[in-house]
Amino acid sequence: MNSKHIKNHLNKKINDWVEYVDDEEIKDIIKKNAIISGGAIVSLLTGEDVHDYDVYFKTKDSVIKIAEYYVEKWNKKHGECLEVIED
Repeated sequence: MNSKHIKNHLNKKINDWVEYVDDEEIKDIIKKNAIISGGAIVSLLTGEDVHDYDVYFKTKDSVIKIAEYYVEKWNKKHGECLEVIED
Protein backbone atom coordinates (compact mmCIF):
# COMPACT_ATOMS: atom_id res chain seq x y z
CA MET A 1 0.00 0.00 0.00
CA ASN A 2 1.42 3.42 -0.87
CA SER A 3 1.49 6.45 1.45
CA LYS A 4 -1.64 8.02 -0.07
CA HIS A 5 -3.65 4.84 0.50
CA ILE A 6 -2.27 4.48 4.02
CA LYS A 7 -3.26 8.06 4.86
CA ASN A 8 -6.78 7.43 3.51
CA HIS A 9 -7.04 4.17 5.44
CA LEU A 10 -5.97 5.80 8.72
CA ASN A 11 -8.29 8.77 8.18
CA LYS A 12 -11.16 6.33 7.63
CA LYS A 13 -10.34 4.61 10.92
CA ILE A 14 -10.48 7.95 12.75
CA ASN A 15 -13.76 8.83 11.03
CA ASP A 16 -15.21 5.41 11.91
CA TRP A 17 -14.36 6.06 15.57
CA VAL A 18 -15.91 9.54 15.46
CA GLU A 19 -19.20 8.03 14.22
CA TYR A 20 -19.61 6.33 17.63
CA VAL A 21 -19.01 9.50 19.65
CA ASP A 22 -22.13 11.41 20.67
CA ASP A 23 -20.47 14.65 21.81
CA GLU A 24 -19.62 17.22 19.12
CA GLU A 25 -16.72 18.71 21.11
CA ILE A 26 -15.14 15.28 21.54
CA LYS A 27 -15.64 14.50 17.86
CA ASP A 28 -13.82 17.71 16.99
CA ILE A 29 -10.98 16.96 19.42
CA ILE A 30 -10.48 13.51 17.89
CA LYS A 31 -10.53 14.84 14.32
CA LYS A 32 -8.04 17.62 15.07
CA ASN A 33 -5.72 15.91 17.56
CA ALA A 34 -5.63 12.14 17.03
CA ILE A 35 -2.52 10.62 15.49
CA ILE A 36 -2.23 6.95 14.56
CA SER A 37 1.26 5.52 14.89
CA GLY A 38 3.03 2.26 15.49
CA GLY A 39 2.80 -1.17 13.98
CA ALA A 40 -0.37 -0.49 12.01
CA ILE A 41 1.62 1.63 9.59
CA VAL A 42 4.26 -1.05 9.16
CA SER A 43 1.55 -3.66 8.59
CA LEU A 44 -0.11 -1.50 5.95
CA LEU A 45 3.23 -0.89 4.21
CA THR A 46 4.00 -4.60 4.09
CA GLY A 47 0.47 -5.74 3.18
CA GLU A 48 -0.08 -7.58 6.46
CA ASP A 49 -3.25 -7.56 8.56
CA VAL A 50 -3.47 -4.72 11.09
CA HIS A 51 -4.01 -6.05 14.61
CA ASP A 52 -4.56 -2.74 16.36
CA TYR A 53 -4.10 0.99 16.03
CA ASP A 54 -1.98 3.02 18.44
CA VAL A 55 -3.66 6.40 18.91
CA TYR A 56 -1.88 9.40 20.37
CA PHE A 57 -3.05 12.97 20.85
CA LYS A 58 -1.26 16.21 20.08
CA THR A 59 -2.06 17.86 23.43
CA LYS A 60 -2.41 16.85 27.07
CA ASP A 61 -5.74 18.72 27.20
CA SER A 62 -7.05 16.51 24.39
CA VAL A 63 -6.12 13.36 26.29
CA ILE A 64 -7.82 14.62 29.45
CA LYS A 65 -11.05 15.53 27.65
CA ILE A 66 -11.18 12.20 25.81
CA ALA A 67 -10.54 10.32 29.07
CA GLU A 68 -13.22 12.31 30.91
CA TYR A 69 -15.70 11.55 28.11
CA TYR A 70 -15.12 7.81 28.35
CA VAL A 71 -15.06 7.80 32.17
CA GLU A 72 -18.45 9.54 32.14
CA LYS A 73 -19.76 6.94 29.65
CA TRP A 74 -18.44 4.13 31.85
CA ASN A 75 -20.00 5.60 34.99
CA LYS A 76 -23.39 6.09 33.32
CA LYS A 77 -23.40 2.47 32.19
CA HIS A 78 -21.93 0.84 35.28
CA GLY A 79 -22.75 3.33 38.02
CA GLU A 80 -20.15 5.02 40.14
CA CYS A 81 -18.96 1.66 41.45
CA LEU A 82 -15.36 2.63 42.08
CA GLU A 83 -14.44 4.30 45.34
CA VAL A 84 -12.43 7.46 44.93
CA ILE A 85 -9.20 7.40 46.91
CA GLU A 86 -8.15 10.81 48.18
CA ASP A 87 -4.50 11.72 48.57
